[in-house]
Amino acid sequence: MVTGYGVDVRMVTAIFNPDADSVFLLKYIYERKVSDGNILYDPKTSSEIELNGKTLKVHKNYQPLLGETIAIITPKEYAEICDIHELPSIYKTNLDSCTNEILPYIIQKIKMWGCDALTASSISRLLLKEPKMPSSTTVKSKKGPSFGKTLGLNLGKELDKTAITPSNASKRNKNPLNRFDCIVRILSSAECTVSQDILRIMAKFPMALPLIMPDIEQENEFKVMLPLLTSPVIKREVKYSVVNSSVIKQEVKSSVAKSPVIKQEVKYNEINEIFENHLFLSPFKLLVALRLGTNIPSGKSTILNQLMATEHMFSSSSDPGASRGQPYTLSGSVEFVWLTQETCNDSLWKSVMEPYYRSIKTEEIVLLANLHGDALEYKEHIKWLDQIASRFLVFIMPNAGEQEWIELSDILDPEKLVHLLVDPQYSVEDEFIETRNLTNDDTLEIVRAKFKDALESNIFDIDISKIMCEKPLKLAENVYCDESRRIVNFIKKKSCYRIKKIIKNRNRPRVGDEIKNTANKDRDKRLLKELMKNFESILMLPLGERRKAMAHLERGLSEVSEKESSAVRKDLLRSKGDLIREMDLIKGDKDKIKTLRDQVNAFLEKVDDVSLGLEHFFRELGKFYEISLDNQYNPALRLPKSCAELFVDNHAIELIDGDADEMQSVWLSAIFKEIDALFPNLRIFVVSILGLQSSGKSTLLNALFACRFAVSVGRCTRGLFMRLLFLDKKLRDKNNVDAILLIDTEGLGAPEKMNDKYATQKDRRLSTYVMGISNLTFINHMGESMNELTEILQIAIVAMARLEENNIAPDIFMIQHLTESNTGKSFSGQTQFYRRIQNGDFIKQFRPLKNGSSSYAPPSEQYHEDVVNLYKDILDACGRPITFNKWYTLAKGYWECVKNENFATQFKNISEMYNFMELSKNIEEVKEAVNSDFRAHAKKCEDDIRNEFLFLSQQNGSNRMQAIEHNVREGCKVKIINQLKVAMNDEICKECQNAINRINQFKEYLQENEYLEDKTREILDTIKEHIDSTRKGTEAHLTQIIDAKIIETGCNTEFMDEITTSLEIKLKERPSGKYNDKECRKFFEEIWKNLEKIATDKNNIPPVEDRILNEVENAYGNLSTVRDQFRNFITNNNIDQRSTNNTFSDNVKGFFFNIFSNKVQKQKEIEGILKEELNELTDKIMEMKGTGYFESGMINKLKIRVDTLIKGFQVQHALFKNGDDKTKWHLHVETLKIFYNKIVIAQHKWDEKNNPLKILQKRKSDYETFIIGRLQKDFSAVSDGIFVANCLLKKIMIMAAEKANSERKSRILKFNWIKDVTHLRYNYFKQLAMRVKENKALDHFSNPKDSIESWFSEIVNESHCDVLQEIYEKTFKEKFQEIKQKIETNSEFPENLDVIKSYLDEADIMAFNMIEEATDKNIKVFQKSILKTLDDVKEKYDFKNINFCNPSEDDDIMKKLGCTYSCFWCGALCWGPRGHKNNIDETKMHSTCHQPQGLTGTHIIGTKELKSWPCHLIDDNVGFRWGGREDFVKWGVTKREHFPEWKFSEHHNTTLNKLMCWFFQELNEKIAQSKGLAPASISELQKYRCDGLEYSRIMNELYSIFE
Repeated sequence: MVTGYGVDVRMVTAIFNPDADSVFLLKYIYERKVSDGNILYDPKTSSEIELNGKTLKVHKNYQPLLGETIAIITPKEYAEICDIHELPSIYKTNLDSCTNEILPYIIQKIKMWGCDALTASSISRLLLKEPKMPSSTTVKSKKGPSFGKTLGLNLGKELDKTAITPSNASKRNKNPLNRFDCIVRILSSAECTVSQDILRIMAKFPMALPLIMPDIEQENEFKVMLPLLTSPVIKREVKYSVVNSSVIKQEVKSSVAKSPVIKQEVKYNEINEIFENHLFLSPFKLLVALRLGTNIPSGKSTILNQLMATEHMFSSSSDPGASRGQPYTLSGSVEFVWLTQETCNDSLWKSVMEPYYRSIKTEEIVLLANLHGDALEYKEHIKWLDQIASRFLVFIMPNAGEQEWIELSDILDPEKLVHLLVDPQYSVEDEFIETRNLTNDDTLEIVRAKFKDALESNIFDIDISKIMCEKPLKLAENVYCDESRRIVNFIKKKSCYRIKKIIKNRNRPRVGDEIKNTANKDRDKRLLKELMKNFESILMLPLGERRKAMAHLERGLSEVSEKESSAVRKDLLRSKGDLIREMDLIKGDKDKIKTLRDQVNAFLEKVDDVSLGLEHFFRELGKFYEISLDNQYNPALRLPKSCAELFVDNHAIELIDGDADEMQSVWLSAIFKEIDALFPNLRIFVVSILGLQSSGKSTLLNALFACRFAVSVGRCTRGLFMRLLFLDKKLRDKNNVDAILLIDTEGLGAPEKMNDKYATQKDRRLSTYVMGISNLTFINHMGESMNELTEILQIAIVAMARLEENNIAPDIFMIQHLTESNTGKSFSGQTQFYRRIQNGDFIKQFRPLKNGSSSYAPPSEQYHEDVVNLYKDILDACGRPITFNKWYTLAKGYWECVKNENFATQFKNISEMYNFMELSKNIEEVKEAVNSDFRAHAKKCEDDIRNEFLFLSQQNGSNRMQAIEHNVREGCKVKIINQLKVAMNDEICKECQNAINRINQFKEYLQENEYLEDKTREILDTIKEHIDSTRKGTEAHLTQIIDAKIIETGCNTEFMDEITTSLEIKLKERPSGKYNDKECRKFFEEIWKNLEKIATDKNNIPPVEDRILNEVENAYGNLSTVRDQFRNFITNNNIDQRSTNNTFSDNVKGFFFNIFSNKVQKQKEIEGILKEELNELTDKIMEMKGTGYFESGMINKLKIRVDTLIKGFQVQHALFKNGDDKTKWHLHVETLKIFYNKIVIAQHKWDEKNNPLKILQKRKSDYETFIIGRLQKDFSAVSDGIFVANCLLKKIMIMAAEKANSERKSRILKFNWIKDVTHLRYNYFKQLAMRVKENKALDHFSNPKDSIESWFSEIVNESHCDVLQEIYEKTFKEKFQEIKQKIETNSEFPENLDVIKSYLDEADIMAFNMIEEATDKNIKVFQKSILKTLDDVKEKYDFKNINFCNPSEDDDIMKKLGCTYSCFWCGALCWGPRGHKNNIDETKMHSTCHQPQGLTGTHIIGTKELKSWPCHLIDDNVGFRWGGREDFVKWGVTKREHFPEWKFSEHHNTTLNKLMCWFFQELNEKIAQSKGLAPASISELQKYRCDGLEYSRIMNELYSIFE
């Protein structure tokens, strides 16, 4: 339908105005769009408001470098996604503030792990040559060189030392384009958590970081960066190999990683021992390089660089571009680097550092710091450094001497000083170096020796929080806060293991000795409560403080967890290595492999037991929040908003709990509701990643988007985590997307799941879910064998195939990481994926991550380039957004579906699943053929039973009751046995031959499929068991029918024997007539219980409720949602309240509200159509089976038909385009409810005739009369007469009710206004027109079918009610008098008995027996007893409260209403006869006189104006869009392909045309207002004759026709 809502082509329908501006969030200054009254974002909702626009005022000394002010980089701005920045163009003549120009480029490089851009050579290359400019004047060149004044340098004590002092630093030539100034600029302007993230990335590379740097806001003041440097983890590795049973250490390697610990991994037979050192938190030695005296061209930094792995590790006068001047911020700054294989050159490593590390066997790391400038000019610096330094390497320059050394010794302990003379100008005894020979190894050996001396010192393991600073030094802003520190200290004290155990025990039932006593339980509760209280205090902080506290807590938890798991992780790595080697052997020992697998799994569990992350706190918080919902004043209700602000601030939130495999729906809904309040209609593009465990998924996302997803040994992602990354304005406008939602997933094929038999099934479910909720999915793998991953993804692709039909399947990028061994290869599943991926160019090959052969080498430049290219591809693919609110609705519902519908995840691959489906289909067909055969033979048996009863009931004789029972039981039983014997064997029977042929075909099918060879016998046994069980079930069913017939006719001798025996005993105790009414009734109830027990024992069929529930359990075995909802429905359903006129539940109604542009638009029409279809579907199932009762196989048939119907609705009405399987299963539940209500009612009707107990209960009054009569009158003609009289009265009542109902029906059919469909509808619309100002007319056009049917039913059911009682009483009295008179006038024997028989039902054998047992001697007594009982009953008879039939239940009356289906587009009612759609010719199509489409809300996209045109006047080329459809479909195609059951040509019956146009004229504005649309314009109304219509004139014309 043409609607006012646009379409989100990904998953769900979204409200969207295509003309509206989508600008928002420009540098997080929120805008208000008022041009069309649509508020996009309110500045008050910004959680970043305290940092927006905040700037730092730059001190004048640094203004040439930075300008007067610089803006703070907030976490949100840092994470913001933008286009790739081009390489900036910097010219020599325009260097002022150039760092501001290159800042965006440099920061983006850092974020994407391209820190090579921060090397001195890379920075220098940014400077371009000045373009040649034409000269306006000619200058005569001077011949020969230009000589200046000779400058003499006298190196020694008297050399001017003021050259580089802080006081005159600004007077010297400065070079604003250099590495160190760029780093200072970035870290000075970044908020502290951003600075920490940047330093963490930089620490992955062999580069020096600033330990002390200038405070750009103050003169001669410095920041100590130590608080921000505790995040990185420096790793080094020692390899071992076994040679002749002895261990040889071959090499020591090191590197830098992300999280804060030094890891060491030991390998035997090439298993590594990894040492992890949390920078400045784990033990370290800090060597500080100082300079005494004035710098020289090849000074201290240049000398140190000769020992480093990179040429310009420390800033020096030898850096590229140094000729332009020194950096603005270098003097007084301290750079440092860790001395590992990646940072040291080969000679320093092998001769000094490697032997040292070999000797210590701890996680200790050696750091080298370099103070720029003369040390004596920065005395406070060296005093501060003395707190953490192990040794000072003092480089004494040529102009420094004894005085300077004494001055330094007064500040520092001489024992900590290791000195080295540089280019001394006098004779010395100490070793010295000459810088002119700096490249000679002999010279560098002297420096390396000094390093060896410096390493002979104590290590430091200090609490950096206790380190103090004095002016001019101050600590950089810290991410620490008291709240986070309390939690970290609390966990350190209690241990991660204990906290994790408390959380685990709290989340599962405690059995056995897990909790020893109540005291322990209470203690654990107190601990957890205290911990969560502290965590809540963090969430109540202002956002800026909260952000820092969360960063500190995240880092602290990682540090403590990794320290606790260090020993176990070493064992884990060793066991993994042993397992891999054993599996690689051609003849690997299976038992040993199993043992090693168990070991690995055990170690992984131990690692998990101490792995504590923020997600565990948020899980507990979510549970606490749910408990607090009942108390509206509970402060916990404010927590979702706090978490929402963190999520918007680029903090990760757990979507799926990886431990419990659950989604905390209530908690997440509350958070996302707050997000929706902050950012209404936020358009997102969802990106996810899948891959095997440890395939680098989180690493890739971190490199792409500067995330902080956990990456470390032993701590892999569990479950699903997501982050929200906003796009900048340029990309928002370009891609129509506001933010990217990033989802990191748990690794597939995790080793810790190897003993879990459901592990692969869980992996498949995860793959299916993640792909189903994403716009773009990365499939990440390391380039080796892809067999396991391919199999998992095949299952996911099957699930996606269903979504592809709705145009919601995600794009897929395959990320293949190459190594030297697999370069150029592609994975084995490529062919399969090509057929299923929307984007053909989906293979993205990544070159090696590491730049070097060591395990922890820094990221390579090639990897960075591949990251950039992938980033560009993502931005190109970024489009087709979904609103955040609707995405979460989808994600929540889809999780329930995927979690419960695990059919597809049970199979290894697509082929296996298709084979299973094909086999199941064949088995079902065979079973149905068998059922049909037995059904046919059972029908023959039922006919035989009926004929036998009819024949025997017509026979006379005093022992007819016994004869009937005996003959029926024996005769029918033989016929049943014979019939069921020939079932499946009768050569003449058509059904038998069909069943036999189908079984033979099935056997051929089994033989043709080799994969079924081992299962053939088992499958055929299943078929045989079905045949046997069907035979037994049919026999029990038929036997019950016989018993019911015997009871119905009163021929059951068991009942009569029970009654007779009991009466004889009772009458011996006291003669007849001596029992009062109370005693008689008590005795009757005693006998009645015995009779019910006898009848119950004859019921061989289980209750229909149980049988239906069992079939639902089997058909929907994996769908707990369907099973549970249906089971609850049965439990709570009352048969007295059931109705076949079912309405949809709130679940399905809610779906219809969501799918349309507003809450009423088309909801009722679609709901009505679908409800009618599902209603009819249940009828067809029962008709197809040809039974009036529930039969095995019905539920499976129903499930298949519902799936087919829903698929048809998807095509016709473009529903379920959001992939909402949850709604689909709700529809299954709704259909099951409808079917259940109908089949149970049908079954109960069948039971009323065929259930022995039901039959007995219907005759309770008969037996009561019989037994009490015997007690009062003994076994006499008097008691027989009482019983027969009551039988006659029942017959009279039935005849009277039938007469009343028949007369009422006849009178209704004579109404003039229902003589045909046209007259009936004229009267209906006339009444609507008279009340047009009320909502009745509006309601009709929202749901025409239900409206007219309700109106008609109400009228006919209230018609002629007054005559019913009158006719009933009159008929009753007439028949009563007639029977009484005939009995009185025919007094001769046996004529009088024949008169009585003529009024009784021939099947009432008990009454017939009593009549036939009457003799000439007692006939008068018998006759008199009948007449007296009739008179007694008549006097007491109450003619009130008679239940009459409703005329609306009569088919003849309802046929007068005609077909009530309405046109989807205009709402016009079909003119065809009722039930015509079941015809097989052309008359089955719906036809009508189409009316203005605006009556149902059909409107123009954009203007939202209602349309006045009727369906038959629309050109076939006009485009239409409806439901969740995104594309326009031509009207001709729409009619032909999507609504083929309707005719859209002009109808001959145009009687009510003008009235319908008048309705639109009157309701135009009301309809528009109710649906959130615009009314049709005057010109639109006039064009289609819907304007200027007069009610009186139209009604006069119709009056002349109809009245």
